[in-house]
Amino acid sequence: MRDLMADGGYSFPVMIDSGDVGSQYGVRYVPTLFVIDAEGKLAQKIVGGVDANRLSQLVDDLSG
Repeated sequence: MRDLMADGGYSFPVMIDSGDVGSQYGVRYVPTLFVIDAEGKLAQKIVGGVDANRLSQLVDDLSG
């Protein structure tokens, strides 16, 4: 994941579950993406793959 982020020029934080957080959030399928806004609130949950353009759009939408 670090290589992907660096190669893509992304600088936003990414968290990867190393325990049971996924089950606490009800993740049933991988990949599942949670987009969290600046206030720490869930802005969007996406089940399935997301390409770089869509991911960039999601982050830009949060920035206003």
